[in-house]
Amino acid sequence: MALIIIVGLLAWAARVASNLTAVRASGVRAAHHAELRNIAQAMRLYHEENGRIGTMGDLIAAGHITPDQAASFASVVYNTAGGPAGPRLLFVQRTPEPPVKQGDPWGGPGETADHDLPACRYVMFDDLTVSEVVEDEYQKTMAPQMTLRP
Repeated sequence: MALIIIVGLLAWAARVASNLTAVRASGVRAAHHAELRNIAQAMRLYHEENGRIGTMGDLIAAGHITPDQAASFASVVYNTAGGPAGPRLLFVQRTPEPPVKQGDPWGGPGETADHDLPACRYVMFDDLTVSEVVEDEYQKTMAPQMTLRP
C-alpha cells in the first residue's frame, strides 16, 4: 500500500514539475513582443538624445539595450533605393513564432487555444510602432523587398 502511494505521489510530482517547466507559446510570444516594444522605447530615447533613428549597434553602444536583447531581431535593408511607399520596417524578428493549433496549451495553466493561430513575426516600423505580422503575409509581401542583416 505504501509503495502505491509513493508511486502515485511521484507521478503527481512529475506532472506538476512538467507543467511548471513547460514553456507556453503564449508566454514566448508575449515575451518577444515585449522585448521589441522595449527596443522601440530605447529607440525613442536614442532619437531624443541624438536627433535621429539609430541602429541596433547604436542602441547597444549607447547602453540602451544589451546584445542579448538585440539577438532575436534583425535590421532591415531594402533591396531598392526607395523601399516601400508606406511605413518602412526597421527591425524584424529573425525566427517566426510557431503556429498554435486549436486545443494546444495557450494562456494560463489549463487554458487552451480556442482557434488556430498562424505563425507570426514581430516587426518594428520607422514610426517605432511594433506589430505582429502573419508569417505567410510577411513571406509574400515583405520579405522579397528586403534583406535582413545582423
